[in-house]
Amino acid sequence: MLIPNLPEPVFYDDGSVGYAAGTYTEEEIKGITRPLREEVDKHLARKDTAATLKDILLQELEGYTGEGLNDSAYLTTNETEGIYTIVDFATVRGKRLVGTVLVVRLVNDCVFIELDRHDKPLAEALKARGVPPSQIVLAYQGETA
Repeated sequence: MLIPNLPEPVFYDDGSVGYAAGTYTEEEIKGITRPLREEVDKHLARKDTAATLKDILLQELEGYTGEGLNDSAYLTTNETEGIYTIVDFATVRGKRLVGTVLVVRLVNDCVFIELDRHDKPLAEALKARGVPPSQIVLAYQGETA
């Protein structure tokens, strides 16, 4: 956003924005800083929301892990790609079974549930924690963002 009667903004390598040195009135300075502050606040709010969503997701996924009567469930992660899975190792009637129970992707501020074979649906757990339905995509049911 350009402010009338002020020089063009200067964009620095570190991502910050400034204006060339000069003498500005207090109103002109407010006109510069207020829009920049609002943009920074919006950016930080998005980052905070994403971090909170990831924290909630990981806490809920941890609830699907552990030892059962005849099985063990583990959370596996790929932080680079934002992919999280719950893998179950079980012994049933003497046979060793291994299966993926949950597959989830965290993309921007949305949780994409790619697979949910658990008797306690992850989407319901996330909603109970306050995650809005608009941030939960049941991809395994054909939903898209």
